[in-house]
Amino acid sequence: MPTDAPVAPRKEKPGLIKRLYDWCMAQAHTPRAVTTMNAVSFAESSFFPIPPDPLLIALCYANPTKWWRYAAWCTLYSVLGGMLGYYLGLQFEPFVRKLLPMLGVTNPDAKFVMVQAFYDKWGFLALTAKSLTPIPFKIFTIASGVLHYNFPLFVAGATLGRAIRFFLVAGLIRLFGEKVRPFIEKQLALVVTIFFVVIVLGFVALRFLR
Repeated sequence: MPTDAPVAPRKEKPGLIKRLYDWCMAQAHTPRAVTTMNAVSFAESSFFPIPPDPLLIALCYANPTKWWRYAAWCTLYSVLGGMLGYYLGLQFEPFVRKLLPMLGVTNPDAKFVMVQAFYDKWGFLALTAKSLTPIPFKIFTIASGVLHYNFPLFVAGATLGRAIRFFLVAGLIRLFGEKVRPFIEKQLALVVTIFFVVIVLGFVALRFLR
């Protein structure tokens, strides 16, 4: 007697974020890898949903001796993208309040209040403190413009925060190679926290000595 053939389960189409991530990682092994990393680093600071860390990690594993160059490029373009996010928040506040939910950011008004609280507590170090939270970097850059935060201090904080993050990731890979990957993926927040505490203590010590 004929039997019904089993029906293979239908594969769900990956979501937009997953497809963008897969595309970015596919570029890590092409001659356009550095350009793609810089573009992602720039865009992620203002509107793109994928962070540049996976590309930075892939490049550092492929060329460990160039780790500092990759970290420097990643920092530079992230700060430049942050300036764009700041400008968007400063000049187009009604537009960005509508845009952020389309980028997956729920309740942007509450996020802006949270950013203001960070600035009230940490000052220009708020963008470094941001590295300890799951809040996307673009929220801080756009909110800084909306809140009319001091632009030079914004750039200083963004540069410090992004440099710590990217140089830390790249430096760990240079020192320890492939075996440090699980640590980076699971304990990065802890390490960044330690760096941030050391920096804050350094500023407190300088103020006390003065």
